[in-house]
Amino acid sequence: MLKIPVKLSRGFTLIELLIVLAIIGTLLSLMSLSIQSRPSTAKAAAEQLQQLFILARDESILKGKVFAWKLTNTDYSFYGYQNKNWLLLQDSLLKSYPLSAEFDYQLTVNSVLQQFK
Repeated sequence: MLKIPVKLSRGFTLIELLIVLAIIGTLLSLMSLSIQSRPSTAKAAAEQLQQLFILARDESILKGKVFAWKLTNTDYSFYGYQNKNWLLLQDSLLKSYPLSAEFDYQLTVNSVLQQFK
């Protein structure tokens, strides 16, 4: 009787390893996309302020009003100029907003630097 040698398989085949690497690579790329798509808290706050400035500019142009922005250690506010007085706006968007304690704020205007902590 003829004996046929039986080859014991130890380890993984090349195809199995390639499939596992492809799955891991796909999962990592999906995970990195989902992490990058969420804006950071600081970036979201900066984008909100940018949108408020754009809104104030557009309101100023469309309605012929003069607006101001005031930054303090605790908040920032929008003001309107009426009857030779600056009045705090009570608009639904252009109003006073508190500063987050999580961030250090820095304002530079015409090369003059003011920091808020």
